[in-house]
Amino acid sequence: LNNNRQHTTTTNMLPPPKQSWSHSTCTIDTLQKALSDDTVTAIESDILMGTVVQEQSSEQSSTSQPIMAHPPDTTSDLSFENFVKLSMNEDGQLKKHLKLDIKEAECIDPILTTLKKRPIAKSSPRIIYFNADILPGPAVRSSKCIEANMFIEKCLKFIAEDGNPQNYAFSLGWKTDCRSFFGYTQNDVAAMQELMEQYNLSEKSLGVVLAVNARVLAKRVGCFDELLKAFPSCQLLIWTGTGEPAISSFLLQHLKGHCESIGYGDRVGFDCQVESDPLRGIFMDVAVKAVSI
Repeated sequence: LNNNRQHTTTTNMLPPPKQSWSHSTCTIDTLQKALSDDTVTAIESDILMGTVVQEQSSEQSSTSQPIMAHPPDTTSDLSFENFVKLSMNEDGQLKKHLKLDIKEAECIDPILTTLKKRPIAKSSPRIIYFNADILPGPAVRSSKCIEANMFIEKCLKFIAEDGNPQNYAFSLGWKTDCRSFFGYTQNDVAAMQELMEQYNLSEKSLGVVLAVNARVLAKRVGCFDELLKAFPSCQLLIWTGTGEPAISSFLLQHLKGHCESIGYGDRVGFDCQVESDPLRGIFMDVAVKAVSI
């Protein structure tokens, strides 16, 4: 793959990577709190096929549909349709940036159908990120992912028909495990870059954010440097997962320091749980490393 040339982009730019996230926003209560919190700028929510439980009566719908839930849950009081309705003003303006973390391929078509029914206003200053783990990554090479070509092609078809690519971006990642003994490899990076080039994602959407796990990235901290150079509009979002121990402030500063040292600090965001107690943070970093050996 040719990393010596820079790839062209749309005239619009991705939102700044340093957002204040509401993570795993999968209930009516957590969504309403996030929407009313002026400090929250972006909402991330997991989507899978399941059934809706009515909040007042606890009655469970028999209809399978996209719901806001994190595996292994299969019920929620918040359907995707209601999530979109609550997150949007009557004029089609989004109240916050929305990251749709799609956990199952079966969700994609009904999600896009719902978005067609409730289009974002062309002038909306906030966007939707289509997010999925589309490639196998460190520690889970044989794990099943959402098929990359299918996911990208369906989303691009929707964006083209919508006619407002400035309202949509891709947030793409690798299925991985924070306990991995190894970091992301050059093959991991090359496979993602090939998809970005094949589908010209920087031109056909607002851009691409690559979602990478903090602990896995720390094992090969410089592996994305050349890709960031080749794609000037590309960003990194460094995350810790649901149920993962918080990282230490030292590991966080190690990652930030590297990004700043290569001149890309303004293109890297963090959605990480950070341990407030420095000694406990170091202990948890060491403990996770020990599990990987």
